[in-house]
Amino acid sequence: MEAKWRGPERRRFKRAVLSVQASIKMTRVPGGGMPSAEAHAARILNIGEGGLAFLSEAEVPLGVELEATFSFILSGRQERPVTVACRTCYCQLRGDYKTYQVGCEFTGIPEADRKLIADYVASAWAARRSKA
Repeated sequence: MEAKWRGPERRRFKRAVLSVQASIKMTRVPGGGMPSAEAHAARILNIGEGGLAFLSEAEVPLGVELEATFSFILSGRQERPVTVACRTCYCQLRGDYKTYQVGCEFTGIPEADRKLIADYVASAWAARRSKA
């Protein structure tokens, strides 16, 4: 059984499902530890203007600074690469006991990418409302 969040929603921004492959690289570890030089494959689960969540095969400590690179598929099947800086806020072992769900808040994001994410989330929420 997969763990579900219980309690009030604390996010400042709405999230939308985004299921794409990503490359995740540690850039800074709290306490001055050495970050891993290599990037790891992950799958983005959801995204919003304030952050994202992804699946990882490895546990990611809280407060680690990461660089996440992924692509949005725009109309016409055109890919738009996005790279964001973020910091881990939570890391939970999932119900399969093999993967972790990692939540991150953005710490650095180009304005054009922030707008792209905001537009994506707004259109996903509009589509949800129209189905209701």
